[in-house]
Amino acid sequence: MKVEMIETVTSNEIDNEQVPYGYKKEHVGFIPEHWTVKKFKSIFKVNQGLQIPISERLREPGDNSYFYITNEFIKNRGKGGEEFYISNPPKNVICSKNDILMTRTGNTGIVLTNVEGVFHNNFFKIEFDRSLLDANYVFYYLNSAYVQKKIKIFAGASTIPDLNHSDFYKIDFLYCDIKEQQKIASILSTWDKAIGLKEKLIEQKKEQKKGLMQKLLMGHIRWNDREKFSNEEIQKRLEMINRGEVPSGYRKTKVGIIPIEWKIVHLKEKFDRLTKKNTINNKNVLTISAQQGLVNQGNYFKKSVASENVKNYFLLLKGDFAYNKSYSTGYPYGAIKKLKLYKEGVVSPLYICFTPNKKNQCPEYYEYYFEAGNFNREIHAIAQEGARNHGLLNVPINDFFNLYIIDFDVDEMIIISNIISTSVYEIELLEKELDELRNQKRGLMQLLLTGKVRVKV
Repeated sequence: MKVEMIETVTSNEIDNEQVPYGYKKEHVGFIPEHWTVKKFKSIFKVNQGLQIPISERLREPGDNSYFYITNEFIKNRGKGGEEFYISNPPKNVICSKNDILMTRTGNTGIVLTNVEGVFHNNFFKIEFDRSLLDANYVFYYLNSAYVQKKIKIFAGASTIPDLNHSDFYKIDFLYCDIKEQQKIASILSTWDKAIGLKEKLIEQKKEQKKGLMQKLLMGHIRWNDREKFSNEEIQKRLEMINRGEVPSGYRKTKVGIIPIEWKIVHLKEKFDRLTKKNTINNKNVLTISAQQGLVNQGNYFKKSVASENVKNYFLLLKGDFAYNKSYSTGYPYGAIKKLKLYKEGVVSPLYICFTPNKKNQCPEYYEYYFEAGNFNREIHAIAQEGARNHGLLNVPINDFFNLYIIDFDVDEMIIISNIISTSVYEIELLEKELDELRNQKRGLMQLLLTGKVRVKV
């Protein structure tokens, strides 16, 4: 993406404290000579929203009711969470799609626009003179590293951070002509569009991979189907399986409909249970991340939540598996992950750990099998309803290893694993490209919103 810009401040000038031509020095650093530094108080006016008890919220829209914008709405946006409505609210807590909101408590500093309804007391609505300030520029400025850092400092590091009006008004705003604001906002929106397209492509690829995994891992589509069957015949087979009918060449088993030459075996026939304690006092305490698998707990939570003495923890080596019985988003029966990032690590004794045995010649297949949720049906059969404690499923060890998994020709297992891994790799490359676009935008915001890089107006 090419944009017309003029870079006028060099790192050498900054390092030597020289005032570059066309710039002046302020307490915030060097800024263009016709820019000014203003306090938020002089350009913004904020008001908090409305706090309504759950008992007084409507679950369906009615006459003169408005959608209720809350922190929960942000958290569950696009995920189909529960929606609430407020009847007959005061006018000053109603926002339109053109307004700008910002969270002031909890996860402070989230900037929101293009929503309409009644906003919760956890939000500020930010009003300003739109003949002097471009709304898109304000949106980007509020999201800048400088403002976000100030907000985090003022809100504090308590359990529930809180940003008050007076602290918000203390923040500096670098003001420039509205035409320059609009040009800067236009450039940054170009990056946003590219990021949005990349995110959409990744989601499409993930959905494709999900469907591909389910069909390949269960044998509903075979890797060499195209050589033997027409598209119509393959589609008819899939439709029959979706209806619970058994096509020719298939059979029904405890784990579902599978090819007739495939078989089902107990988990313990392919994996051995691991119970080796951490006698070497390994400090790499692991936890399960949905995206990354088994990861270092300190890096994931930004702090250690394990007990100081981890000698009672189970020791895992690279390639071993661990089952976390806690259910979470996307993992209603817990998650099974393979250790891939480290040579070794330890997990809580609440985990069920196991390793591929000599009969298991393609553990990669089973990694994808577990990840696709194909084992959930079996776990559901032994995890009694209502036997949950703080999100932890009650799964008896012996019953777990007697659950059934699929077994078939190892050559086909390897082919299936390679097909899926190619899809995974493609998504990983796209995600790296997305990260690069976000980094470019972040760097561009830092340069444009401080005037270190100028735009042609």
